Amino acid sequence: MSRTTTNRYQRRYLSLTAMIATASVLALSACASGGAGDAGAPGGELPEITINLGHVVSETEPTNIALESVAEAVSERTDGRLTIELFPNGQLGQNRDMQEQTLAGATQIAQIDPGYAAELSGNSELNIMGGPFLFDTVDDVNTLLDSDLVAGWNDQLAEESGVHMLTWKYYFGERHIIANDGYPEPADLEGVKIRVPPNPSWIETFEALPTSPTVLEWSEVYTGLQQGVIDAAEAPLATMKASSLNEVGDTVTLTGHFKAITGWWTSVEFWDSLPAEYQEILTEEFAAGAEVMTEMTIGLEDELRAEFADDLGVTLVEPDIAAYKAAAEPFYDAFPEWGDGLYEQVLEILNAG
Repeated sequence: MSRTTTNRYQRRYLSLTAMIATASVLALSACASGGAGDAGAPGGELPEITINLGHVVSETEPTNIALESVAEAVSERTDGRLTIELFPNGQLGQNRDMQEQTLAGATQIAQIDPGYAAELSGNSELNIMGGPFLFDTVDDVNTLLDSDLVAGWNDQLAEESGVHMLTWKYYFGERHIIANDGYPEPADLEGVKIRVPPNPSWIETFEALPTSPTVLEWSEVYTGLQQGVIDAAEAPLATMKASSLNEVGDTVTLTGHFKAITGWWTSVEFWDSLPAEYQEILTEEFAAGAEVMTEMTIGLEDELRAEFADDLGVTLVEPDIAAYKAAAEPFYDAFPEWGDGLYEQVLEILNAG
């Protein structure tokens, strides 16, 4: 990334971080308008294309703010000929809806997580990227994502499932548990109905811990906690705040069970229809946006802990992480279809990094 691009993102990051600090509240796939053109447009000009990008989180969360920076940079670099239009707060539907639309070849970019990618491709090994207590640091996350192992999985997604990965590196933050009770030991979770998405990584993790995982769309979590449909939910602190979950749960257990990542992708069909210049710009700017989101997410975590405790009246519980990690170990034996030694291979990659 050039010095000019870096400075632009730094300015954008500083102004948007200030916006978050003053906001009262701190989402994913897409639908499309406009069709992809080709490089042979009249007069030799690059085509005008609008790419829709939807997600289910708030417009004031780091995800959307980083994407705003991406959209701005893409427009600047193409003189407005390539446009990304953002639709936060589930305006285009739930994640699965948007993912299916994108896979059908729509002019759009969608979010993906390792669990859905595993389901979509039939390659269960992808679930390990969302494994509990796998990463000690964000550097560990990036070490795995930069590995030949993940590069091979990305190639397989393109060749066998029609998914072109732009990046996996949008760091969503440490995920914790919010409820009206604290869970200092994993045994305290026995039978707790905790919300999970329809994702094998989540389900297997919380069966191991051992809760009663309950599948629920994110849009239903607030009322689910309020009405007792679920006892607990798990999310990064920024998402808890943006969704006002502190109004229906007064205790956060700081498990950090996932250092969660999400990826951005489009269909191979749409990607191959783009001029090479647009492909290069999108690849570079989504990578730069990942840096913005990661920096913002890390910077907010300590700030949000203080805000939850001091301003929002939420009790923060520091659990026995070693006990939690040991309790979650059965996750790594829950996928008999994994290749022999996959977990050990991932640990070797992390240790070498």
